Amino acid sequence: MRMAEPAPKLIRTDPFRLRMERRGRMVTDATIFASRAVKLEPGAVRQLCDAASLPPARKVLATADIHVGFGVPIGAVLGLEDAIMPPAVGYDINCGMRLLHTPFSKGEINTEKIAADIARDIPLGEGRENLQLDKAG
Repeated sequence: MRMAEPAPKLIRTDPFRLRMERRGRMVTDATIFASRAVKLEPGAVRQLCDAASLPPARKVLATADIHVGFGVPIGAVLGLEDAIMPPAVGYDINCGMRLLHTPFSKGEINTEKIAADIARDIPLGEGRENLQLDKAG
């Protein structure tokens, strides 16, 4: 009988990122983009660890809406040797998966400011109420 591996250890690297260090069968680290307010499903975190154990994986990321999928969590992004695979598994109905190509290099973007601006301007489901819309008519 195979012993269950311990839960992956997450290390907060800044207000909006957690790192899962490579361990066991993992071939790469994994990064989760989520503030402290985001409650992560333990099953989704384990699935992210599994995704980081796939031999072709070079980079494994997860968006803040990560949740349990079928094998790989919904919200996972897999970086392979020659491709980026944003929707590693299926799609939730308009779950907000977007990929944008920009002319910016890694060092030219202030990710903390962008994340703060998004959190300020867009309801993200981090325990806040949804926006109340006026009834038409």
